[in-house]
Amino acid sequence: MSVIARVSIALLFIVGIAAGAQAQQMDFGGMYGMGGTPPGTYFNNPATNAPSCPAGYTAYQVLGTSNVDWPAFWCGRPHVSGVDPLFDFGGTYAYSSSTAQGAVPWKGYNAYVNPFTHTDTCPPGYSSSQVLGTPNVDNTLYFCYRPHQASGPSMTFGGMTGDGLPPYPNPATGTSYTCPQGYMRYSAYGTPGVDYAIFYCGIAVDASSVKAGDGSLGVGEPFVSNTIVNNWGLQDQINGILSLHPRVVRMWMLNWQEFSGISAGVVQPNPANLALYQQSVDQLVRAGVTVVGMDNSYPSWMTGSSTTADSASIPCPGSGAPYTTFLANWQATWKAQALAFPGIAQWEIGNELNGARTLLPIQTGAGSCGKTTFNYADRLRISLDLMYWGDRGVKAGNPGATVYMPAAAPVTADDIASNDPSLNGIARYLGDIYRAIAANGALSTNKRDYFDGANWHPYIAQDATMSTWVATNQAVHDVLAINGDGGIPVLLSEDGYTTPNTLASQQAMLDTINLTQTNLPWVRYLIWFRAFANSPDPEYAILLGFPFQQTLSSQVFCQFTGCSNLPYRQY
Repeated sequence: MSVIARVSIALLFIVGIAAGAQAQQMDFGGMYGMGGTPPGTYFNNPATNAPSCPAGYTAYQVLGTSNVDWPAFWCGRPHVSGVDPLFDFGGTYAYSSSTAQGAVPWKGYNAYVNPFTHTDTCPPGYSSSQVLGTPNVDNTLYFCYRPHQASGPSMTFGGMTGDGLPPYPNPATGTSYTCPQGYMRYSAYGTPGVDYAIFYCGIAVDASSVKAGDGSLGVGEPFVSNTIVNNWGLQDQINGILSLHPRVVRMWMLNWQEFSGISAGVVQPNPANLALYQQSVDQLVRAGVTVVGMDNSYPSWMTGSSTTADSASIPCPGSGAPYTTFLANWQATWKAQALAFPGIAQWEIGNELNGARTLLPIQTGAGSCGKTTFNYADRLRISLDLMYWGDRGVKAGNPGATVYMPAAAPVTADDIASNDPSLNGIARYLGDIYRAIAANGALSTNKRDYFDGANWHPYIAQDATMSTWVATNQAVHDVLAINGDGGIPVLLSEDGYTTPNTLASQQAMLDTINLTQTNLPWVRYLIWFRAFANSPDPEYAILLGFPFQQTLSSQVFCQFTGCSNLPYRQY
């Protein structure tokens, strides 16, 4: 499509809305299109198992210019209040040879992603049906549908419109390229020079109930803590994060800020800080972002240490009552977290517990043991205890939540815990976790009593290649598979580079994302660390300064998420 044609489409769309196009909801009755083998056959409409519309529905052509496109049709009828449609519409997904019209890089190609999952999949409970896609001729297009239900995610349907000679108007407005007032226009299909464009109009309903699809890209940042500790503007940070269009945000949910203490097993809220966290979670969820909550804080009111704020000091495992009291407080705090934030259904219970200085022994009082650091065996036991009691806490507050093990740091599996970009230390640590669970008759030998998903931080400190990235992470995943967990969800909840505004880091990010999408299909979310330049790790930021400015790395991030007008783009 020429630049003039694209500009004309945009102007027509604006004019149509400005003219007050008459709003009309339509019922969706499926789609069908020409293609396949042999040429001239059709992809049938699942409503009729034929290239036709169900009774009472009208066929509307949306694509098909002679010598350019195969024809495609959708079935619709004006919506009548109280009359159920045949299908619920769940959006579409399609592939493209170009990103020029809104497709994003995906698994080595480009995709118009589904607006609910933001991947090339349908929302849960929906089926996909092919409309177009003849090998070596055009790209594939799928729509998502289910028999009508009164609840759950769906797209209030406002018709379709397509490009062509001449364009195909939307019957809901009577004009081309326009949507009824209040409806959003979604790009469904199109490659310049190959396929004309298709658009559909909809209002996403209950989209926040659909978690990000597998393979989604995210970003992590303790942005509420940035506000509480450093007085950064909270809304500015939320806008900055949303400007990147992440599908996932890993959010530091720090209990020492949200709560003020615990009494008789009841966690006491800090109302002002808790409100900041709730505001942030609510706004992200409304924007269609899946929030992964992580907490790695151990305040004195939880541990009994002599510090007055957040601390890395906990009672020694062999200290008796001080340690068991700490674990009970840990469980109660996780229950309070899960209850306070029902919009978060995925939790990380701790962070980098295999690191040498992540947790330290209390030095004085009943919880001390004469040690200044925990050895590897201590850290292994503490890991199991925190996973078991943390999982119980989360599930008590939200039985349907997914609990991930604390992310393993890329360090050696020994007392010293040296940096280990080979990730061999992570693999050994996870293997030791499984062996320790199998032998832990005192708590439980059931893996699901400790975690639902695995999690590690694959910092390799070099460019991602098949050997440095794919092979190393696959070796860690092999440990899961050997222990019967090859199918559990996996987070790579932190990855990043210390120099985000260099060509080397830009290339490394590009290679990391591409190789993950094409070679590590078991990754649920790849989460980049971090969004902003702030202590203690300002060198990792992919947005710099204030107001936030893009970097070479943020430009790559945006290629995969579809953001285009940094520094700010609000949903």
